[in-house]
Amino acid sequence: MNILVIGNGFDLAHDLPTSYSDVLNFLQAINITSKWRGEKNEFINTHLSNKNFNSHVSDYIINAFDSRTKKGNSAFKNSNPIIQELYDNLDNNIWYTYLWDIYSMGKMKGINWIDFEGEISHIIERIDKEEENIYLPFRKITSEKDEKINIFFSRLPIAQFYEKNISSNEYNSTFRNFLDISYSDLRRLVRCIEIYLTECVETIPITKIAPNIMELTIHKVLNFNYTHTFTSLSSQVFFPYFSRNF
Repeated sequence: MNILVIGNGFDLAHDLPTSYSDVLNFLQAINITSKWRGEKNEFINTHLSNKNFNSHVSDYIINAFDSRTKKGNSAFKNSNPIIQELYDNLDNNIWYTYLWDIYSMGKMKGINWIDFEGEISHIIERIDKEEENIYLPFRKITSEKDEKINIFFSRLPIAQFYEKNISSNEYNSTFRNFLDISYSDLRRLVRCIEIYLTECVETIPITKIAPNIMELTIHKVLNFNYTHTFTSLSSQVFFPYFSRNF
């Protein structure tokens, strides 16, 4: 029995934009559409033309721009419920804000998804070392040796970690508050990534087949990939090469 084990490299080998930089650039462009008050052509020239977006991804972002509706003087809503969900999940999301900042500043430690995840782990572990009790007041951490923790706390709106049912200005947020809300923000970010993969990546026609797998006979697939690319290809392109028993 031949078992094919695939991960995100499978998508990349088929020219699909699924690196973390692809995701972050997409989310940043979508987030900007919620606030952009200039002309459409200016938006395209400033935030799309220089990013080398896949044409389908670029069209999706432009459609997001076109489906906006006015919301007061500072932001927009979107008539597309999926785009509105992206707006809501990106709004005041500490992990999106932090990851975009260190990515755009060229401070991410690697180019793989494990490095992306490692950036989040680094912050959580760094804070965890400083906190003796999850119910003690949550406090800002600074470090002369850890630039990233300084960047994180410079972006972190401490006030949002107050318990919502406590109105007293004397109440100090706790590490427990931070854990709860930062976990919620992480789930919101994951949902944004899911939307990108399902709404954009999985709608892109695949025109390239990885040559190193074309002659394989595959009986089973162990899929660690983020998309259904293999299933799509096996039914459309790989029929001559792959066993149908997977």
